[in-house]
Amino acid sequence: ARARLWDDAFARDDAADADAFAAFFSEAAGLPSVCGHLVAERLAAGGARVARRSFLDFWRDVVAPERDARLRLFAVVAGAPGATALTERDWAPVLDALLARHPGLRFLADHGEFQTKYAATVVARLHYRLDLSRTGRISRREFVRTGAPCPLAALRRLDADPDVNKELAYFSYEHFYVLYCRFWELDSDHDARLGRDDLLKYGGHRLSRAIVERVFDAAPRPYGDGACGDTLRRAAARKQARDDGDGAP
Repeated sequence: ARARLWDDAFARDDAADADAFAAFFSEAAGLPSVCGHLVAERLAAGGARVARRSFLDFWRDVVAPERDARLRLFAVVAGAPGATALTERDWAPVLDALLARHPGLRFLADHGEFQTKYAATVVARLHYRLDLSRTGRISRREFVRTGAPCPLAALRRLDADPDVNKELAYFSYEHFYVLYCRFWELDSDHDARLGRDDLLKYGGHRLSRAIVERVFDAAPRPYGDGACGDTLRRAAARKQARDDGDGAP
């Protein structure tokens, strides 16, 4: 069926222009436009055209197994067959594509530092909302759970409105800038890390030292090595055992 769609769209050519393919893929998969650009860049491998065979293989291995559009998005972001979790690194190409193409983010084109900080903040918001175990990995189950803003709906909202600030769950630039300014105010030595003394200044010194100590004691450590507090580490191990045992999405 997908071979016929390709043939109808591209007159049986063995390859398609990457931009035309991006629009074709998004429509065929029922996914936001950023997904088409993401897949086009991966399959074109730095070139300007996407091969028909590459598309058909990717569709068979990554897209076709997922009937739920939310899990199709999960699979496309992961970019590999049988992926069970998304890491921070998996989101980087998604943010690169948005920053390059969304009209509401064009003003950042000449501000690489703020592009990087914005992307990091969006990824942090995604993981904060979805990665309940604080392991730096969003499982399939967490990705589609109720009670958290849906990433698929958020990306569709970006397609529907050129004002990125109307997407309030993850991608608002205004939200990022408020967070950035507050962080900058608290980070007295501007080393991009908040220490206990920095956090004590929050809200006009409204937090007691006991509260700040509790925050640092309970909060997960940086995601790079997957380490976190003992309680969260044990919870993550139990969650992983459950996911491995029942194979549920």
